[in-house]
Amino acid sequence: MLLSLSRGKEDFLRKTVESFANTRGLLTLFESLFGKGASRESSFLGTEEMGNVSTRAPMQAELTKYDIGAVRMHNGSLQHLVWLGLQWNSVSVLPPVRQLLKQLFHLPHETSRLETDAPESLCLLDLEVFLLGMVFTCNLELQEKLNTRDETHQPPFLPLLLCK
Repeated sequence: MLLSLSRGKEDFLRKTVESFANTRGLLTLFESLFGKGASRESSFLGTEEMGNVSTRAPMQAELTKYDIGAVRMHNGSLQHLVWLGLQWNSVSVLPPVRQLLKQLFHLPHETSRLETDAPESLCLLDLEVFLLGMVFTCNLELQEKLNTRDETHQPPFLPLLLCK
């Protein structure tokens, strides 16, 4: 990534190293990534000694909280919602679709107007079914692609920003 950013700029790498390869630069980078109130002890960016950092996988509730934040950050982009659904599906957990959709749309949970197809009859259950259908369809397409290629060293899907 740094090499692609440095194209056409002779001293880009030198300036980057000078800016971030010191205590102040690491603190600035840490604060821009995690905010000023984040605990520095839990990240190798926030500590001087890299061998003293404990590793802990995030709990399910933490992942849900991060996903809700990511959905807000991307304004409910369908592409991001489906990608998050694929991530949750890859660990065999039903994604918190209803929680994600409640953050985006202020709709009733279900509708009482089944006889009409007017936009006013749209409810959260409709959106939830649509999104789960999208995740299911994308997962089937992904499985089909995985079955047709021989590259077992590649992950099934990359982080969304790397896929673009």
